[in-house]
Amino acid sequence: MKTFFAHQSVGANILTGIQDLTDQGRADVQVLDLTRAHECHPAQALLIIHQPIGVNREPLGKIAAFRELLNASDRPEIDVALLKFCYVDIATQADAESLWKHYEAAIEQLSTDQPGVQLVHCTVPLRSLPEGPYAWLRRALGDRHPALVGNRARDWFNRQLRSSFGGGHKLFDLAAVQSRRADGRSCEVNDGGTRVPSLAREWTYDGGHLNERGRTIAAAAFLEFLQTLQDSRKR
Repeated sequence: MKTFFAHQSVGANILTGIQDLTDQGRADVQVLDLTRAHECHPAQALLIIHQPIGVNREPLGKIAAFRELLNASDRPEIDVALLKFCYVDIATQADAESLWKHYEAAIEQLSTDQPGVQLVHCTVPLRSLPEGPYAWLRRALGDRHPALVGNRARDWFNRQLRSSFGGGHKLFDLAAVQSRRADGRSCEVNDGGTRVPSLAREWTYDGGHLNERGRTIAAAAFLEFLQTLQDSRKR
């Protein structure tokens, strides 16, 4: 199965995690950038063709670039395609609602333009939140950290994805992986009666990008998603 993965920096973290797993003999996958797609090995179980796409904080440009790449007459043969946004692409509820409207329309049009390509989806990654007594006190006093506002908007977008595409092996839920702590508990806070998930601090080195442990866990989950998708396509 040839999968085209359009991404930016957190996507690059995941691809590094895949390389880590491959080097450890724990994964059978070939990863090539778009310019080297012709080098794919026909015996490989999974093939990921990837391309950094667009500019962060300009998600509509990412959608346009994704559509252009898929509609290009000289693109390599692919079976599956997905576009992953970055956490900085959504900072407010208005951002989330605008992006959802444009993304939903673009996916509908691409499904018509490229009926031979299975479009799948990826939830928007989250940011970590300040922790400890001081952070709890600030939240209790009504101080809403910008990362909390952003995560609430990202979670709204992700819930739209889950509602629309959550069935039938169509959605890689990266946000769910990120917000599950090492002990299995959910990493979330109560914001006005709403549980808002966040990136668990044990998976990040800067509050947004994935550290070695985080990228390996996300990579393993991504490969499991692709393997399940491939198995379902064979039935």
